[in-house]
Amino acid sequence: MDDRIEEGGSTTRPPLLADSNYDYWKNRMKWYLKSQDEAIWRATQNLWTPPTTIVNGVITVKSENQWSTTESVTCAANSKTVSIIQCAVRPSVFKIIQNLKTAKESWDALQLTYEGTKSVRNSKLHLISTRFEYLTMNDNETIADFEKNLRYIANESIALGEVIPESKLVRKVLISLPEKFSSKIDAISESTDFENLRFDDLMGKLRTHEMTLAMRSRDKFKSKSVAFKTDVEDAPVKTDEQQLIHVQLALVTKNMGKMYRRFNMTKLNDYTSSNQKGNRSFQKKNESEGGNQRVTKGETSKGRYRFEKEQIQCHECQGFGHIAAKCANTLERQKKSFIST
Repeated sequence: MDDRIEEGGSTTRPPLLADSNYDYWKNRMKWYLKSQDEAIWRATQNLWTPPTTIVNGVITVKSENQWSTTESVTCAANSKTVSIIQCAVRPSVFKIIQNLKTAKESWDALQLTYEGTKSVRNSKLHLISTRFEYLTMNDNETIADFEKNLRYIANESIALGEVIPESKLVRKVLISLPEKFSSKIDAISESTDFENLRFDDLMGKLRTHEMTLAMRSRDKFKSKSVAFKTDVEDAPVKTDEQQLIHVQLALVTKNMGKMYRRFNMTKLNDYTSSNQKGNRSFQKKNESEGGNQRVTKGETSKGRYRFEKEQIQCHECQGFGHIAAKCANTLERQKKSFIST
């Protein structure tokens, strides 16, 4: 339904019928007509006909100067109702009722246009019943929102002529609530006055329970925040000397990370270079001895590793068997660098 209600802000102006708000308009119009006069509302329910009389055995319409006071009041109510209905519709809808002379004919014509025949209304009631059966409350939905949706469906059904019993609404609520209301549902179901529980009373109890759950959740969150704050406040305060040591350690750690990455690159380059030299020497020696010696795969790998290690030359001390990154001279220089840092 369109939430924009096109109507004046005065009780002297009737609600305006739009293309999609007939259910709203019908209910509002009913009470507007009643507020004007009960006779005006009855004019939409009882068909007005001109007063007649019998003359010489023939039924003839009375002239207006022959009408009784009651007949004049009834005619005035019909005329006023027709005028109000015509003022409460758009020009496009006015074409439906412009040639109708009575309030009941105008009212019934609009009802037939927007609600359809009896079979159409029954089809709409079936759809409303299906929506009612499948309606459930989501975990992130409030009781107020769920109640609004449920009442909207119930009012739609009433507008089409079928009233949903209050006991059915109560049962629908109890089977449609999420798991967090299970304890409250059990308490209500086991109460002695459950059979006489009114829908409004049930929704009031559920709103109170919802507020209690929200309050407990806030208190729990607040207690966790207080505990965390206490732990932080109870932490020992560092002295100036401890803070200075902490800063120096952080600087040493940062420098060690940079040097570690640089040493790894140096180690990789030295190992690659020495490995290539060792492979060439091994190939020359194998060729000089005839190259006909064959050993197993495992023996070849171990022998080659020992041979290659013996051929590795250090670029720092020019010795053999180790690389520059593992040389005693390099390690001693690193130690002095860390101490100075």
